[in-house]
Amino acid sequence: MEKEGTQKTVKDSKQMNRLRTKILLFSLIILVFHPVFTYAWECEVTLDGPNVIKEGQTITLSASGAPAGGSYSWSNTPNLVPNGSTAQLTGYKPLSSEYIYVTMTYTSPKGKKCHARKAIWVCICYVKINGPEEIKVGDPPITLTAEGDPSGGTYEWSATPGLVPDGSIAQFTGQEPGDVTIEVTYTTPDGKVCTNTHTVTVLKECSVAISGPSVIGVENHITLTVSGSPEGGTYFWKKIPGLRPGTTSASFTGQEPGDVAIDVVYKPPEGGEPCSATHNVTVFGLESIAGPSCVNSGTTLTGGDFSIITNPSGFEDLVIVKPLSFSTLSQSAEVTVTAYSGTGAGRMRQQRRLQLLTAI
Repeated sequence: MEKEGTQKTVKDSKQMNRLRTKILLFSLIILVFHPVFTYAWECEVTLDGPNVIKEGQTITLSASGAPAGGSYSWSNTPNLVPNGSTAQLTGYKPLSSEYIYVTMTYTSPKGKKCHARKAIWVCICYVKINGPEEIKVGDPPITLTAEGDPSGGTYEWSATPGLVPDGSIAQFTGQEPGDVTIEVTYTTPDGKVCTNTHTVTVLKECSVAISGPSVIGVENHITLTVSGSPEGGTYFWKKIPGLRPGTTSASFTGQEPGDVAIDVVYKPPEGGEPCSATHNVTVFGLESIAGPSCVNSGTTLTGGDFSIITNPSGFEDLVIVKPLSFSTLSQSAEVTVTAYSGTGAGRMRQQRRLQLLTAI
């Protein structure tokens, strides 16, 4: 029994030694490879500057490396003058591309290298059309203006129905509803060619608009007017509470606080396609009014002397408070102060009793 115990103790000791050896080897592996994961990412650089350059134009490029304290190395790009983390580039036309490519190499303080590359488009010819993007059928013509760079070249406009060109300017009249794409070709003084397009949406002949107030107090009245093109058509108002439609106008009375959409459909004469318009009105009501409990006879107050809350909020300045001037011949008296929602003859919403005292 003693021999078997001794053999078991020796066996356990050998197993413990093997385990210690494995742990030691694993620790060494971590120590050897740990620095690789710590420092492999310690270098990054960004390269900033304009994306477009003209021939002969000088621009500034700037680089920013991390961690700080490293060195900057620029590519051997023609017309590039490095100066540490910045460089000056003068535009030129590359032989086999429309872009100038610049590469920046940053070396971190610990010797790690990283790169950034930027492609800069060389503008040897540029043209743009400026002008309105919408027109209605039958409206007066709109003016489109083309601007080329470098200046001094010639302009050629596309053959578009309704377009009358004159050099760098063109007049356009909408003839049919839809999107019309207008193109101009610009040729520089040294023969370079570039183009630009401009899309104009031609709206259908029918148009209608509603005009009038956009805010109203509860039980106040407003008048809305409507106008349609071409003239001579018929208006159809959508039925909503408080709206009393007429021929070319409508009366609206605010019912409840909130936003109300008022819609009208206009059918032009001679069977044209109908069109519609929407006018949004906010109806507000008076929630509460609070003010002084007593004032001296002969006092004149203002709306600012009262605490007013409306629903929706934000329309307190439109609340009317009457009266604001108080007087009495007796030693004291009571008066009723009334607040109205809006400027019209709306329903009384809130009242407050004030005690008048004879001034001593």
